[in-house]
Amino acid sequence: MKRPTIFAAAMMAAATLSAPAMAATAVTIGISGWTGFAPLTLAKQAGLFEKHGLDVTLKKVPQASRAR
Repeated sequence: MKRPTIFAAAMMAAATLSAPAMAATAVTIGISGWTGFAPLTLAKQAGLFEKHGLDVTLKKVPQASRAR
């Protein structure tokens, strides 16, 4: 490799390591007891939301307070 290429790669690596971490985007998702929402619960437990920069809160909405 040529020196400029090595220098550029080193500078990019240093910039990546020293960059401040971005704050996670907060999202609240209302769910019911329906089993169709299970993938959301599993994704949260597996850390998939955090991996993609989301701070997800799953909030169970009681049937009495849901719109009809």
